Amino acid sequence: MDGIHYKPNYVKVHRSGELKRRGEALWEMLKDCRLCPRECRVDRIAGETGFCKATSKLRVASFHAHFGEERPLVGVGGSGTIFLSHCNLGCIFCQNWDISHYGSGTDCEIADLAGMMLQLQEEGCHNIKIVNWL
Repeated sequence: MDGIHYKPNYVKVHRSGELKRRGEALWEMLKDCRLCPRECRVDRIAGETGFCKATSKLRVASFHAHFGEERPLVGVGGSGTIFLSHCNLGCIFCQNWDISHYGSGTDCEIADLAGMMLQLQEEGCHNIKIVNWL
């Protein structure tokens, strides 16, 4: 594939207005949250929390280039990894307990998340992945 002329699909989805439509639909779902099988039905927009203790704010625990995956995924620049807090599983053996259960991290806006993604891209990450437990 010619890297000079390559345009990621999300550019087309954004320009068509589809990305905005999807974002608005997701936002509406937070008013009666059933994003996981627990179906708490809380109004996360109003700040209510269910089992996972998440509100409508994104809580980012960390973001960085990750090299602990298979070589095709990390390449030479790493896989851009953004860890979100809160979880709906509650596993007692979780290796990321402090992140997934205690809500470690900082509340962020969508623009902050986009900035993290762009920074990871500028650092040479080959992909961006959001790690959450929902």
